Parts: sequence; structure tokens; C-alpha cells
Amino acid sequence: MARSCDSYREWQTYYFEELRQAESVFDFGNYALIENAWESRTLAVKVGHIHYLLKEGEFSFDSLHQITERAVLESFDLLVCKVYCSDVLANRSLIAAGFSCVDTSMIYTHDCVQVGRSLPSASFNVREAEPDDQGAAFSLAEQSFSAHFGRFHQDPNIELTRAHGIYGQWVRSSFAGYADKILVAEEAGTLLGLSIWRYGSKLEQRLLPGLAHYSLGFVSTQAMRNGIFSALTQAGVQLLQQKGYRIIEGPTHAGNIPVQRVYVKYGWKPADATATYHLWLKK
Repeated sequence: MARSCDSYREWQTYYFEELRQAESVFDFGNYALIENAWESRTLAVKVGHIHYLLKEGEFSFDSLHQITERAVLESFDLLVCKVYCSDVLANRSLIAAGFSCVDTSMIYTHDCVQVGRSLPSASFNVREAEPDDQGAAFSLAEQSFSAHFGRFHQDPNIELTRAHGIYGQWVRSSFAGYADKILVAEEAGTLLGLSIWRYGSKLEQRLLPGLAHYSLGFVSTQAMRNGIFSALTQAGVQLLQQKGYRIIEGPTHAGNIPVQRVYVKYGWKPADATATYHLWLKK
């Protein structure tokens, strides 16, 4: 019988066990190395993500060294590892192994049982995206993230022009099926913002029934502070509520204060914090 779990970290435990069964995984016991095909295509280098199943304080520098050596043999160019900010040993081990911290994120969750705040009337309209919106959404993403400070922008080994383009590719992949719902905000036929939502996978629904994801949200730099992000966020929450989802998970950069203010205003609560590290094996 499938077992459900109640916490974000507990869900990660079961996800790791499922991950180890994939054919493309290099299994190191409590660690696993797997290629992220989407990032490899987008960055034009072979990208491997290190996943681990350990309690805080159990991260091993020696195991990390073993994984790195295997990654070199398997021709990986870039290794990525995400750890909890509270796991001091994991963070110290990654830094000692030559990894660089490129991102610190807050993970927020929204309880869909709660009644959300109503939004004031606005001049723009929020609706579900149509296939014809893809071109404008792609351009809007590259423009909106031109001044972003996420992990792709922080890594000096990734050109800024390529970092900007990653979010355009994210939008393109979402229109191609990665996303389950895409909402757009528009005024007079011009796209002003977009939010991307994903239902829980079959595995997630087995382990944590009712889980959904706020994948990405952004607004035109010329239309910020007009309540567009709030409207896109609330519209997505309401849509997922109607479909019976119970918990929505949404990460954001620790330095993205405007987004966190919106989250808090509309009932989202901080659930955890993570740090993401990069190690380039080939430069």
C-alpha cells in the first residue's frame, strides 16, 4: 500500500528511494548522481545533480570525493548539489570540495484549505495561456529575467546572455508539456506577466496526496508593482483549489523580497531553506 507523508523533507526521502531505481542513476548508497537532461541541453554541457538521503550531520566529504571522481570518468562538465541551509556539515563539505554556492532559496507552501484574500479590481486580465501566447511569453521571460540573480546568473562560468535565455527555454518547455497550467496577465492585447503551475506527479500523489507546484512566475519590468504577480499567484491558487489540490509548494530566491511579501500577504508560509552549489569539472 502506498504511504503518504506530511513534511517536505519526508517526501524528499521517498523521492530519493524512487530516484535510485532509474536506469541512468549512478548509485552510491546514500548518494545518487543523475544527469539533468534539460539543463544539459539548455547549457550545452553535461550536468549532473547529486541527490542524497542523510540526516543532518551525516554528509560525508569522502563520499563526495568518490562521486566527483566518478563524474569525471563519466564526462560530466558540471555538478549541482542542493542542501538544506541548516545542514552545516553538508554546506562545509561542499565548500571544502571546491563547490561554490550559487543560490539560496526559501521554500514556501500554501494550504489550499484556507480562504484566500480577495484581489482589488485591475485594468489587466488574467486568463489561461493559449498556444499562440508562446512567442510573446518567451520574449517576456528573457526580458523579465535580464536583471535576475538566480543560480544561473550567479555562476561566473555561465555567460549572462545564456543565463537570461534559460528562462525563455523554461517557458518554451512549459508550453511543450512540462507545465500543467499556464496563466497570463494581459492588457490591451499585451502580455504583462505569466505564472507556471504543475500538478503533482504520480509518485508525488502516492507519497503526498494533494501536492502541486508553483513552478515559475514573472512580470514585465515595465509593469512591476501593479499587482500583476499577486493576481497571477492568486489565480493559480484558486485554479488548483478547484481541482482538489491541498498543498502548493513554491520556491523563491532568498533575496527576492517582493515575491516573499506577496506570499506572506496571501497566506503562504515558509517551510524550509536550501542552498545550491555548483562544481565545474571542465571549464
